[in-house]
Amino acid sequence: MAKRIAQIALGYAIWLLSTILSLVAVLYLRSFIVSDVPIGLLRVSYWSLQLWNYIGSVAVGLVWLFLVIVTEGYFRELADGELLVMLRRAAQILSAELVFLGLIYGIQALI
Repeated sequence: MAKRIAQIALGYAIWLLSTILSLVAVLYLRSFIVSDVPIGLLRVSYWSLQLWNYIGSVAVGLVWLFLVIVTEGYFRELADGELLVMLRRAAQILSAELVFLGLIYGIQALI
């Protein structure tokens, strides 16, 4: 029983780490979509920049919320399995998020 509780707690701790990491990635993505693309590449006016800001913020926020909900269910299902399988799959998800964060940061640095 204690092993099961510890495994569930580990699953939620990894999910929280994944949520924080994806939030950082989404904030970089929002900054890229809202400021770097319209100002640096498209040269838009002030009014369309405000619209771009609102639409970009809502879209990125909804994508992040969807990601958090899906990964919570995924990590909850993983807590029912073996510990090594859970850690391996969690490492895959976290590494994919790190690659996404690095990609966004790299593209933002180029612009």
